[in-house]
Amino acid sequence: MSLERNRSFRPRLLALAAAMGVVVAADTVLALTAKYLPFDPPLTHAVQHVDWGLYGDTFELFTFLGGYLQVLMAAIAVVVVFILNRRGWLLMAAGMLEGAIYAGTSAVVHRPRPDAQLVHVLVQTPGYGYPSGHAAFYTAWCSLLLLCLGRRFLNRALFTAGWVVVCLVVVTVCISRVEEGTHWPSDVIGGLAIGVGWTALVLSVRRLSDPVLEPPR
Repeated sequence: MSLERNRSFRPRLLALAAAMGVVVAADTVLALTAKYLPFDPPLTHAVQHVDWGLYGDTFELFTFLGGYLQVLMAAIAVVVVFILNRRGWLLMAAGMLEGAIYAGTSAVVHRPRPDAQLVHVLVQTPGYGYPSGHAAFYTAWCSLLLLCLGRRFLNRALFTAGWVVVCLVVVTVCISRVEEGTHWPSDVIGGLAIGVGWTALVLSVRRLSDPVLEPPR
């Protein structure tokens, strides 16, 4: 049975997915019991008091690229992968289902967004605060797009550089959500854990990931 499971799943990635599931579960329980956690206001103030300079100019772009545009971006990514690396389109499509997890969690928790009386709210955004859909989406979208296309078309140096870019994008998205007052840090943690956890889960399923991670020689 053990060998069969190892053939079906990647144990380390499955363990990472389980660990992130624990983080999401704990953060969700806390979000259900409190509008914000004790560290949320002071950490938000710290982020908002940083002069981000030109780097901060990118925050508005990621705020704009949300909601239905993310659905469009997900669909485009699946189509592009289908055209350029057909073996990876199922993995990409499965990864984009993180949106359903985000939507379901948000609908259940109903946590309000940060209060303008507590922190600076630079961008008024409809909907609920927990979890951060941006953090979940960009973690999964960037990682899987790089894996599905980068492993086929980039050499090792460029592929490594691609991961640096992915990390930079995800970190920027997370900072921007707090800087603009659209999410508490604990909201971002929940979204990031969903993104990492779901990405790890779909990658742990060999039937989905082997065509990308172990292409035929």
